[in-house]
Amino acid sequence: MKRSDVGEVSGKIFFETCGIGMDADMFGAARLAERGRWGPALRRIVRWATANTHRVEVTVDGKTERHGVLQILIVNSPYYGWALPIVPNADMTDGLLDVAIFPRKGRLELIRWMATIWHTGRPGRPPRLVRGKVIELASSEAVPVHADGQIAGRLPVTVRCCEGALRVFA
Repeated sequence: MKRSDVGEVSGKIFFETCGIGMDADMFGAARLAERGRWGPALRRIVRWATANTHRVEVTVDGKTERHGVLQILIVNSPYYGWALPIVPNADMTDGLLDVAIFPRKGRLELIRWMATIWHTGRPGRPPRLVRGKVIELASSEAVPVHADGQIAGRLPVTVRCCEGALRVFA
């Protein structure tokens, strides 16, 4: 048996990723489309396609930074989505979450970055990375949040690492 960390945001547990901004809008659109709610799904896609950067305050274990971003990913594992290596050194057993901040990256640059990872299997130039147990995210805007693809509300939120909360039998 081995213990693994999990993340928690707004009462929702995630094993892999908590995302805000563009990322959450796309997951939200996919979930709505799965349920046949095409109107709200289309509105999320339009919001994704026309969104400007959000001013987000990121506090990791008490240290605050402010960034203009389209998205932030809080990851518990090295991989995201279709096994894309976003944070190669992330460890699900270290008691910390990795925060990938994408400051000043436009929509096309983010899409190009993700396509390069998918094509090469390497993350290339990494985003701004910080690590911690408690991550607080705030904005004056209602920026959407997801936890492993399930909508978890809007900013402000607090994301916590629940160290060793999952027992894995191999």
